[in-house]
Amino acid sequence: MNPPELDSLEDYNRRFVDSDYWRPYVAEVCSRHGLSDGEISLEVRVPGTYPVFIVDRRWVIKFFGRLFNGGAVFRTELEANGIVSGRLDVPAPALVAHGSLYGDIAEWSWPYLVFEFLPDDSLSHVRDGVSPSNIISIAEELGHIVSRLHSLPLPDGGVLRPTWEDYTRMLESGRAGCEERHKQWGDIPGHMVSQIEAFVLPITELVPRIGPPVLLHGDLTHDHILVRKVGSVWRTSGLIDFGDAMVGDPLFELIAFLGNRELLRAFLRAYRPPLHLDNVQARKLLCLCLLHPFNVFLGFFQEHPEAAHASSLGDLASWLWGTER
Repeated sequence: MNPPELDSLEDYNRRFVDSDYWRPYVAEVCSRHGLSDGEISLEVRVPGTYPVFIVDRRWVIKFFGRLFNGGAVFRTELEANGIVSGRLDVPAPALVAHGSLYGDIAEWSWPYLVFEFLPDDSLSHVRDGVSPSNIISIAEELGHIVSRLHSLPLPDGGVLRPTWEDYTRMLESGRAGCEERHKQWGDIPGHMVSQIEAFVLPITELVPRIGPPVLLHGDLTHDHILVRKVGSVWRTSGLIDFGDAMVGDPLFELIAFLGNRELLRAFLRAYRPPLHLDNVQARKLLCLCLLHPFNVFLGFFQEHPEAAHASSLGDLASWLWGTER
C-alpha cells in the first residue's frame, strides 16, 4: 500500500475528506490495533485541517500529513491528550492508540491518533437551536472546564513543558512585521493599522512575570466544544482537538470570545481563580490578537461594523472586552 499522496494543496483539497481514498489506510490502523475485524463504515463530520474519520461510530482516526506542520501538531496533540487523559473534570475523548503508517520506510511516516468516538454534537452544529440563556450557561460550564484544564500539572520534558520560552518565541515571531502583515490581510481598518507599532506592548510586558505558565487549549471555537441535550437544555460535554495546545498565559484563551462580551462575562464568572479584565488587561489581550499566528479578525469588522468606528486601538480594546468607563 503506497503512502497517501497529499503533498500539494491541490491533492489535499481533493482527497483529505475522501472516505474511499482513505479506507485502506483506516483499515490498516484498525487491524493494527484490533479495532475492527470486518467491513468498516466511515463518516466525516466538519472538515478540519487534517484527514479525520469516524469509524463504526466507535473510533475517530486522525492522520497528520506533511502539510500544515503536521509533525509538530501530532506531537503536541499526543502530549496534550496524555495530560488530560482520564480527567473527568476536563472531559475529552480518550486516546486509544497512536502510531505511524510507515515509520522510517517512507519519506513521510504519516503519524496518526485514535480516539474514542463521542456521539455528542459540536456547538457549531446545533448553535442555531440553542437559546440565548442556554448559550450563556454553556459559556459558564466552559469556564469551569477551562479553569480546570489550566490547573493541570505539566511534564518537565516534552513539547508542553512548564516554561515561558515557546510562548515568548511565538509572540516575538508575531511582533516581527506585525503592521505589514495586517496591512496585507486587510482585516483591520486602515486608521488602526497605522497605530499598531505604537500600540503593541513590548513582549516582556505581555509575558506574565509572576506564576508558571498553564496548559492552553488554544482554539476554543464552536467546532471544538461538544454539547449534549439533557431534557430541553444543551450542556457542555467535552473539548476536542488539542492540536493548537500550548503553554502560556490564561489570557490567551479569551481571544475565543472576540466581540462577544456577554459570553466572555459568563465564562469569567465561572473561571477559577478569577480573571479580572481592566483597561490594562484589555490592551494586552488586543496585543495578543494582533500577534496571533492566524488572522483572528478575518470577517470580524463585517460582522461588527460598529467596531470599525473606534477612533483608536485603545478604544477598540475597551469595546471588545467590555472595559469602557
